[in-house]
This record gives sequence, structure tokens and C-alpha cells, in this order.
Amino acid sequence: MIIRRTFLVACILLFTHLNGIAQKNWREITSVEEVCDYYPEMVKNMLNQFDLDHQGLEKVKAASSSGQPVDACKYLLEYYKHGNTAQGLRKAVPPRTTKTDAEADSILNNVFIIQNVRGQVGYGADGHRDWYYKGPNNDREWAWLSNRHSQLDKVFLTYLETGNPKYAAYIDLFLRDFILKSMPYPAAKGSESIWRVLVVAARAKVWTRIFYGLINSEYLSPSTQLLMLSSLPDHA
Repeated sequence: MIIRRTFLVACILLFTHLNGIAQKNWREITSVEEVCDYYPEMVKNMLNQFDLDHQGLEKVKAASSSGQPVDACKYLLEYYKHGNTAQGLRKAVPPRTTKTDAEADSILNNVFIIQNVRGQVGYGADGHRDWYYKGPNNDREWAWLSNRHSQLDKVFLTYLETGNPKYAAYIDLFLRDFILKSMPYPAAKGSESIWRVLVVAARAKVWTRIFYGLINSEYLSPSTQLLMLSSLPDHA
């Protein structure tokens, strides 16, 4: 009877855990632990793409080799945060203010001006933006240029200039939205809205500036940092 009861309790706890994972909204995935729970294969593939024999990654390698992906990911983020790479891209955290910028505020409403054409990107039923939106004129070049993420660069610069956290928070959610929605990488860059070669190259430059520029900011969540690291190799 005791064994049966214990088994029943264990099953209930497991069901509760799995049900919690299934119901978690992607917007709420902000921690290393949650990324590892929801996207274990992505995390595994990401860690496999690193040269873990590189100096400074010893803890990452040890944790990964011993089947501790959460620890491995945390050590990886520490490596980037405290490392000496890309010193010119690392920015001091600006003093917090409530200053705003009209152009950036339009972007926060997902209104993007591409080649002087204004379009507002809508949301799908899953809460993700429609990254294939081609603007009001159904122009595929509008989508290509939009997905270079120059508008995000504008928001990034505005955050550095104003210190208003709403701009950094937008960047965090924008990137998490885009990366999760655009998975999996199609394995070959094509001509569609997201993975066109020139689009990918331009986007990678913007992301790199943001990754290092906000590496000390509390507003770029650990989950988004990991997602960026997992996706940037696909942009190579």
C-alpha cells in the first residue's frame, strides 16, 4: 500500500511538472533553467558548437560532459560576461531615467518605417509577431529589410542614450520572440523573409552589438542571451 501510494504521488508530481511546462507562455521563459527545460535539444546543439577545449571554458566542458546543461549554460554566460572579448562593443549600463524618444516609441508599438514605408507588424494566435509580414504593399523587400533588425539597433541606441528600461525590455522580448518563432534553422539560407543571406549577415551584426552592449544589463534576460548564442552560429 505504501509503495502504491508513493508511486501515485510520484506520478502526480511528474504530471504536474510536465503540465506546467506545456502551459508555460514563451514570454515567461526568462531563466537558464527554463530554456534547458523547454528546449533541451537546442541547448545540446548549442553547446556542441562551441570548442569547449578553449581556454576559459573548462567549467562549461566539465558540466556539459557530466550531463548538467543548466550549470554548463550558466558558466557559458559567465564566460562571456567576465571575458575580454569584444571590448569595444561592451557598454556601461546607463543611469535609469524616464526619458523617451518619439521614433523609438513608434518601434515599441511594432511600427517600422522601411524605405519610407510605414508598416505595423501584427501578432499571431500564438502571441508571436508575424515575421513574414511584407508591409502594407505586400513587398517582400520590406520584410527582408525589416528582418535585418535595424529598427532594433535604433531602440538599443535609444536605451543607451536615455537609460529608460522600457527600451531594453522591448529588445529582450523582441529577440526572444524572433528566435523562438524562427526555429528551427532551415539548414540552407534562401530567399524567404527571414533567412535570406544578406538579411542574415546584417542581423548578425546588430545582434552582436546588442549582445555585448547589454551583457551587463539586468534587462537582457539569461534566456535571451542563451537563445542568441544558440542562433548566432546559424547566422554565420
